[in-house]
Amino acid sequence: MAFINVGRGLGKNGNPGRPNAKNPYIILFKAEDLKTNPVKNADGVSVSVNIELKVGKEAIVIYATPTTIKLGDKSSGDADKKGFITTLEFEHPGSGIEYAEFINSNVNGNLMAIIMYPDLGFNKLLGWPGNSLQMTHEYKDDEKEDTNMVKFESILPGDKYLHYTGLFPTVQGGTKGLGFEDFSVPHLVTESREFILTESGETITF
Repeated sequence: MAFINVGRGLGKNGNPGRPNAKNPYIILFKAEDLKTNPVKNADGVSVSVNIELKVGKEAIVIYATPTTIKLGDKSSGDADKKGFITTLEFEHPGSGIEYAEFINSNVNGNLMAIIMYPDLGFNKLLGWPGNSLQMTHEYKDDEKEDTNMVKFESILPGDKYLHYTGLFPTVQGGTKGLGFEDFSVPHLVTESREFILTESGETITF
């Protein structure tokens, strides 16, 4: 690909380095549950096709304390072999049994994640078939806090995180009350039906 002038159109009214608002609910799903592998666009850093899961498979959403959500990638590898290790870190409060079950069942899982943004015009996709995210976890219950610290990291050096503009996969329990309508991609797939959330907040079902 030819070099691109990246000094133009920085966005955010000339303040591109400001922190990005994020939906505190993170979408997680198993790479093995993909119906078909998504295809990256020609730029290598974006995906616009819809992520679909196999029949009977669903993504989950997990709440993250908003101020603790951190995404990153870091180049790694020897000369001519470099790629990017992508990471997602956050804290989840409390000792809920559903959360404990998820962690216990997926500590060795191969996962992918979608993080949602209200202002960027796209969301961010981390993990990829064959180079998914794996988890490390630490729990603290002491005089200061009752919280879980989670870190997901790609297995191998690969591409940077991906700009995602496709539909969200089917989410376990639906998405009502999670604020998804406020975030960049206004289409949801839930319970095998498609919902379009309009600017006025109305929901059209078909």
